[in-house]
This record gives sequence, C-alpha cells and structure tokens, in this order.
Amino acid sequence: MHLEMIQVAELIENDLILIGSTAIEDKLQEGVPACIETLQRAGIKIWVLTGDKIETAINIAYACNLINNEMKQFVISSETDAIREVEDRGDQVEIARFIKEEVKKELKKCLEEAQTIFTPYLDQN
Repeated sequence: MHLEMIQVAELIENDLILIGSTAIEDKLQEGVPACIETLQRAGIKIWVLTGDKIETAINIAYACNLINNEMKQFVISSETDAIREVEDRGDQVEIARFIKEEVKKELKKCLEEAQTIFTPYLDQN
C-alpha cells in the first residue's frame, strides 16, 4: 500500500510551482474580504481551491468578494461519472493518472472558453 501512495504522489506532484496558499473556513474572520480585495488590487491572482462542496466554495468566494454575478466562473471538479467509474476499480495509480488527464482536459476547455470570451477585448487594444 505504501508503494502505491508513493507512485500516486509522484504522478501528481511534479511540474508544480507553489506561489502561496491559504485556507479560509466557512465562517470568515473579520477583515478577510478587505484583505483579499487588497491582494487583488496589488495584482495578485487568487484562485479558490477546496475539498469542500462546490456550492460552499462559490459562496465563500462571493463572501470574500472574489467573484460577483458579472464574472464567468470556471469550475473543475473530480466529481464526475467517468472518474467515479475509475475510482470504483480501486487502482490508486490508475485513479491518479485518470484524474490528472481529466483535469488537464478541463483546464484546456476552460482556457479555450476564456480565450473565446476575452480575445475580442484584447483585439480592441
């Protein structure tokens, strides 16, 4: 079992650049939204990455003023039927490889959609 965990970690934990991280609980502490807004004004890009329910993450993002109703949201989740099927087979290495590929596909789709949305604005300059 330990060897499988090492193999899974090696598949996932490569070509990564850690820029920074933080954790925010459902109950926001005083000053968190203002702090995040200040970070954004400083040009720091902020992503919401959570193991929580998607709805909870979105609600937290609204509460922190990270998103508003005028923004396009891109949600990448490992909660898909295809991933569940692979998980049901129980092979941790296969699961890690499959999730990695699925996330890559989703990121590519999000990038293509974002380029479609924003290219007209970039062409105006």
